[in-house]
Amino acid sequence: MLLSPISPRPFVRHIPTDLLSDGGTTVAVGSAPPLDGPDPLRELVALLSAAGHPVPVAVLAVLVGDTEVVVAAEESGLVDVGVDGVVALADGVAPMSLARLRRARLRGRLGAALRGSCLIDEATVAGHLLAGAMATADAAALRAALDIVASLAWSERANEAMELAKEALTVLDAGLFEVALRVRALVSLADAAGWSGRAEVASMARAQAVELACRQGDVQFVATTLVAAVGSLAVVDDDPSLLAEMDRCIATLGGATDRRSQRLYAVLLAVRAERTLAYDPMSAQQWSANAVELARVLGEPEPLARCLAAHRVTSWHPRRQAVAIDLATEMVAIGPHTRGHRELGAIARLQTCLELGDFVGFDVDLARLQVRTSRFGTPVERRWCNVLAGARCLIRGEWDEVRGHIAAARASGAGPDLAVTEELLLAQEVLIAWHLGADLSAHLG
Repeated sequence: MLLSPISPRPFVRHIPTDLLSDGGTTVAVGSAPPLDGPDPLRELVALLSAAGHPVPVAVLAVLVGDTEVVVAAEESGLVDVGVDGVVALADGVAPMSLARLRRARLRGRLGAALRGSCLIDEATVAGHLLAGAMATADAAALRAALDIVASLAWSERANEAMELAKEALTVLDAGLFEVALRVRALVSLADAAGWSGRAEVASMARAQAVELACRQGDVQFVATTLVAAVGSLAVVDDDPSLLAEMDRCIATLGGATDRRSQRLYAVLLAVRAERTLAYDPMSAQQWSANAVELARVLGEPEPLARCLAAHRVTSWHPRRQAVAIDLATEMVAIGPHTRGHRELGAIARLQTCLELGDFVGFDVDLARLQVRTSRFGTPVERRWCNVLAGARCLIRGEWDEVRGHIAAARASGAGPDLAVTEELLLAQEVLIAWHLGADLSAHLG
């Protein structure tokens, strides 16, 4: 049972920091650090975690800096109120004409303080941050909310991310914010819509993000947006206008000597190679090879992992498995040093081991991957792990185990690589039916 040569696709996109901050390194979506500055509720978080119950409302009010909450709490006789209770209480503190604004500001403070805490759901935190950003035009709160939205967009909670991205765009419409924040919101909306199977919404948001970036007249900003918007093979619509804009950026950045431009140039070459593979495989292979060569010179793990992933796809051939295993091994080595491609190399190496018939190496690598993904893996990584485990059980003739892995893979939901992995799962079902002499019409109809 051989897996598709074009798999695994780069299911976690490479997003330059330029859309996340002003830094010069590259990180994955959703991995930006917490908000700078003091955290007024850090002490509260520790208290809640240790005690296992809400803290006195007076303590909470002091920590969030809202003395009127203390007064209202004393007057109403409240003793213990949790975070949600204080938010609700804020509605009754001020006159009705000001209650909504006060509530929004308080929600913003709570969201910023509780970001990253296990005590409150990420989507709820994002909602608080967006409310605060709407009330105070706080760009930092909006940026933090978009970090959360981006991380949710590529998960089984993509529908929630879609709604939060739309809410963020509403906040952006109401205030004066930097263009990069709107681009980020549109990219997250496209990602979430794509994960949820809303192809038209994804395509429209993606086009709007690139168009908005182009209007700024900054080729590096355009290139950054293109990588964010179409930097994954999970994006299936090859919009000619986006590809033409990508070509213009490649032509401009190709002669640049600064490190940021070279980084963008390498990743853009990799993305363009993937987009070219279907109709010009020779050019695609050359472009991805050039991207890897430059990325190795730059020596940065994140763009190198992205370029290696593209080159593995474009250079695949049944007679060049030695090259494939070398690329996968290099990806495995740098994976722990990346934020967006930790297991991509391991999955690629497992596929190549299957194609080579190296079942000893496959079993060792799979066991390690299963341990890691069970603890830290994303839904897509767990899905691939089950696809690969099912393929191995199929070779052994362990039909019930194959069915179990198929069910577990499908339980991961939608998302990048869904079509590719579903084809492989269907193939496993057909082979089970064929080996058992069952009717194949249900699987082939």
